[in-house]
Amino acid sequence: MSGSTPLTPSARLIPPMEIVEDGPLGRVVIDWTGSGSLNVAVVVAPPAKYVVWRASLPFSPAAITSLHPAPHPGPSGSAVAETGQPREILIEHSHIPFMRASAAWDAGRALVEGGQLADAITVFRGGIEALGDRYKTPELIDDTGTKATLAEMKRKAGDLTTAAVLYDRVLEARISAYRDRFHLPPRVGDGK
Repeated sequence: MSGSTPLTPSARLIPPMEIVEDGPLGRVVIDWTGSGSLNVAVVVAPPAKYVVWRASLPFSPAAITSLHPAPHPGPSGSAVAETGQPREILIEHSHIPFMRASAAWDAGRALVEGGQLADAITVFRGGIEALGDRYKTPELIDDTGTKATLAEMKRKAGDLTTAAVLYDRVLEARISAYRDRFHLPPRVGDGK
C-alpha cells in the first residue's frame, strides 16, 4: 500500500496482556495472547447478572499500525493512531461498545423470555446507549430512531410488551449495522 508507515519496533509486537474495563452495563475483559486474535468477554451487570458474551476477533497489530492514514475511523469513531500504546490499540480494536450492546441484547432477550419486561427494557436501552451511533454510515437508511421513540412512548404508556419488542428490534438492527460496518464475523446462533 502506498503511503504506508514502516512499523516501529514497539508497534511490531504488542505484548500479551489482559485488560479489564468496568462500565455501567458490566465488565469487559480483553485478553491478548499474541496469537492473532483478541478474546473478549462481557459480563452484564444486574438485573441480568451472570450473562456472559464471548467472542474471538481477528487482530493483526502489524496491519493496524501500518495504516497511514486509516481507511475508515476506528470503532470509537476516531482515526486509528499508528503510534498508540499497546493497551489503547487493543481497546480500540476490541469493539467494546459492540460487545456491550451484544451482551445487553442477549441478556434482554433472556429477561423477556422470563417475563421480566421492565428489566429487559432497561437492559436493551443500556445496550442502545453503549453502542451509540457507532453503527452509522453515510449510506445507511436508519429508521431505528423512530422505533426507539415509539418504544419509549409505549413504555411510558405502560405497554411494556410492545416497548420490549421495539427496543429489541432497535438494538438488533444497530448491532447488525455495526457488524456490517466493521466487517465483523457473525456470531454462532445469530442466523447471520
